Amino acid sequence: MSEELATQQDVEPRVTVGLPVFNGGDFVAEAITSVLKQTFADFELIVSDNASTDDTAAIVRELAAADPRIRYRRHTENIGAHRNYDSIVPMARGEYFKWIAHDDVLEPTFLAKCVDALDADASVGLAFAQADVIDGSGLRIDELRALGSYDLDSAYQRLRVFVAERTRIPHVFGVMRRAVLTETPLLGSYPKSDLVFMYEMAMRTRFARIDEPLMLSREHPTRLGQRPLRERTNWYHPNRRAPMLPRWSQLSGFLRAALRVPMNPRDKAKCLAFVTYWGMRHTGELVGDVVYRLRFELRDLRSRFA
Repeated sequence: MSEELATQQDVEPRVTVGLPVFNGGDFVAEAITSVLKQTFADFELIVSDNASTDDTAAIVRELAAADPRIRYRRHTENIGAHRNYDSIVPMARGEYFKWIAHDDVLEPTFLAKCVDALDADASVGLAFAQADVIDGSGLRIDELRALGSYDLDSAYQRLRVFVAERTRIPHVFGVMRRAVLTETPLLGSYPKSDLVFMYEMAMRTRFARIDEPLMLSREHPTRLGQRPLRERTNWYHPNRRAPMLPRWSQLSGFLRAALRVPMNPRDKAKCLAFVTYWGMRHTGELVGDVVYRLRFELRDLRSRFA
């Protein structure tokens, strides 16, 4: 169940920006304000509140009352992090779509330059900018730089470029053609499914890179990525009892993506071979997932008969 504030914006915007949030009162106003200050103004901003218990709702409602481009939707119960991300996409009306994390910040020309790149080449399905890292107070503390070229016709070669530098830039927060985005299953409800989603996007389409740091990615102690992989279950499945098998979920998602994406037979064979190689490289973690799950089940079984 969810509730949504009515929007006063009748004309379909060119861009939809989706902002999922859960208890983001410390940073969400800054993220929203950075969107509202974009030089490219033809957008809607959909804020999807995952049943926050802090002051997030009050902050967003106040900002929405002052700007009709903001649409606020609040879930009445926590549906999990990535389901909240995905829930925004069916609501989107723009030709282009972008997610923004509630704790990140955009420079004023981010949307304009990404939209220009997409408008200039219909074969490009995603435009992203270089990024800087900021701390909780907004101080720049590091750089994230993509170095490889995604201007390649080969799905396999684009995949290899992305895998080689996936930690250098948060590509998932680029601006995407909604028509390409909706051909994917979006984000899965397991850790690092954003990488699996981006594997598929890299196989599906060419990317455009904006060589300016127009995105500010915030690092802070409560950020989801700071938590150990197996401790993130509640962020994806709040009511789940047993631990997940995150590496198996990633391998399965990667395999299904390689099988699903249309590409020439040579690239298809190479992508499937690369999935196999990925699985071999992560054999230890795949085994670790199973062992961890079995130990949990055994402890649970013992507690029931104790």
